[in-house]
Amino acid sequence: MSNSTEKFLLKTEQEQINYYLKEQKVLEFAEEFWQKISGDLTSFFDVSRNILPIRCFNEFEEIYKAVMNEEDRYTDYAFECGKNKQAVIRIGINGDSNKLTPSLKRNIQYGLIHYLLWLKDLPAEFNKAEFQVIAAIYDIPTKPKMDEGEQKKFDEFISFYKNALSEFSGTPKYMIWKFILLEILASENWIETAKTHFKKVKRM
Repeated sequence: MSNSTEKFLLKTEQEQINYYLKEQKVLEFAEEFWQKISGDLTSFFDVSRNILPIRCFNEFEEIYKAVMNEEDRYTDYAFECGKNKQAVIRIGINGDSNKLTPSLKRNIQYGLIHYLLWLKDLPAEFNKAEFQVIAAIYDIPTKPKMDEGEQKKFDEFISFYKNALSEFSGTPKYMIWKFILLEILASENWIETAKTHFKKVKRM
């Protein structure tokens, strides 16, 4: 390893403490959000709620690599998956402080949404309507760059779905409506499937 890279790894004692504390906070926040979305959207036997493949990495290393390679961007989070259902969520942190910033929390949430959709064999990319639907339902800010078809799919569906959430708010039907979201997203025609399920849930 070169000396230029080592300076990003050799932190002061305070930076080491900050990095360790932030890493623990990342894992705690990830666990809390994972329990929320997996509990809302899946059954207990459908996905594991006890094991999260999440790892932290030194954000300064990625910045350094980007600068050295004359790249315009660097990786602050990543969702990496392979065959046989192997995946890892990588979250970039540093030792500047031990606080979780809003952007860091969003990166964690993005990674977990990718992971949930991937587990359910649904499109998990950031520019897919499925990802943007879940982010919108949980009020997670995004800057989507969807193509025209994905944008239309998202726009037609999200208004109807969120209006239904508001109508069912404060009743057991609210949780049922959330629970069937992934089933709707797995269908060929989201809006028609949602309308059919809406009628069934409303009659309950």
